[in-house]
Amino acid sequence: MFLLSKTLSNLDENAITNSYIPASVWRFMIRGAVGDDLDSITELWAAFMREAPYVDFNADESAKSEWKEYAAKHLEEQGFGILVNDEEGINAFLMYEPRKAVFKSNVRKGYISDLYVKPESRRSGIGRSLLAEAVTAMKKQYDRIQLQVDSDNLNAIALYRSAGFRDFSFILDYQ
Repeated sequence: MFLLSKTLSNLDENAITNSYIPASVWRFMIRGAVGDDLDSITELWAAFMREAPYVDFNADESAKSEWKEYAAKHLEEQGFGILVNDEEGINAFLMYEPRKAVFKSNVRKGYISDLYVKPESRRSGIGRSLLAEAVTAMKKQYDRIQLQVDSDNLNAIALYRSAGFRDFSFILDYQ
């Protein structure tokens, strides 16, 4: 399988506030996750992995347990975070963390590692709301924010570009 992913970076600081965001978007309750949310978030993550066309993954109990431990770190360590949409239960989450530099750099980079919205809640503004909240929180800690997106996920690419992300690099996968 040939995979072309894009890493988007160099956020325009004003893009979130300058882009059109309908008033209905702001009705969502976006909050920081807490320990009691980890089971719900883990189930969303497993659904996310099952949907990813390029991931050969079995979301068995062992994998979910390992990911839950990894996610718990995001609730405890400085610079890490998980945001959730909590409308009659958690139906979306976004997770971010520091980006580890391969080479020494004075640029502090943050990385959005996961953004998932349940299929029945998509195209409602929840993803945009989570992204806006994450960018606001991350700008306090990082000079640059990056993420990676599947090249076939045109809706996500449009969302990220409208939020001020721009193409930064391509990742090619050979199998």
